[in-house]
Amino acid sequence: MKKWGLLLLFSGFFLPRVLLAAELLWGVPTSPSKVKETYLQLKPLADYLSKKMGPSFRLEPLPWKAFESSFRQGAFSLVLASPGVLLLKGPYEPLLVLKSRHTPALIFRGPLEEALKGRMVAVWPYAYEGYLAQAAYLARQGRPPSGVLFLGGEDLVIFAVLNGKAALGMVSFEAARPYASRLKVVKVAGPAGWLLLVQRGLSPALKDRLKKAFLSYPGKGFVFSEPGDYQRFFSFKKYLP
Repeated sequence: MKKWGLLLLFSGFFLPRVLLAAELLWGVPTSPSKVKETYLQLKPLADYLSKKMGPSFRLEPLPWKAFESSFRQGAFSLVLASPGVLLLKGPYEPLLVLKSRHTPALIFRGPLEEALKGRMVAVWPYAYEGYLAQAAYLARQGRPPSGVLFLGGEDLVIFAVLNGKAALGMVSFEAARPYASRLKVVKVAGPAGWLLLVQRGLSPALKDRLKKAFLSYPGKGFVFSEPGDYQRFFSFKKYLP
């Protein structure tokens, strides 16, 4: 019975959502295989926020395709995602930045020069660092990507490079590390952190309450700060295929 209960609970995450009145829905993109893992990882923070904001506050991780649809429709009150989500043009604005423990990385099999020749790269846009830091790195080297192949998870990006379907991949170093014996992995310095976004239509008072609630979280693993100049992320639109 418990097994079926969990299945029913998480199967609902795979569908686009419509925000109900007075509901504070917190959307988070993840890969289809990590919906439950993401939920459990963020649950302590979500439980704390529910006490601060009331029972209408609810966490809902979604596989990235369903997340993208819901994001564009404005189905969430707030969102925690890679800066790459700004390219989806949803009705949101940055509220805070969550410091990330993950490091952007480039992965490839042969010499980097060979991998860069085609410059069509495989990415999961909602990886911990998206693909923005890696794209910026290549641009600084005078090798900007000519296009991006979007895949549904970091594991799929890694397998695409391993199987020769893509010469270059952009993932987090933590995801690539187990494959270091089969791939070349290069860490990339860049913007580290996810953006916490809120719906533009929320009242200033509610936005302020949400900000104070996130900043006051006493637990470990979630360090939020002011977003700063987030407009710089929009310059990466040119890397979309």
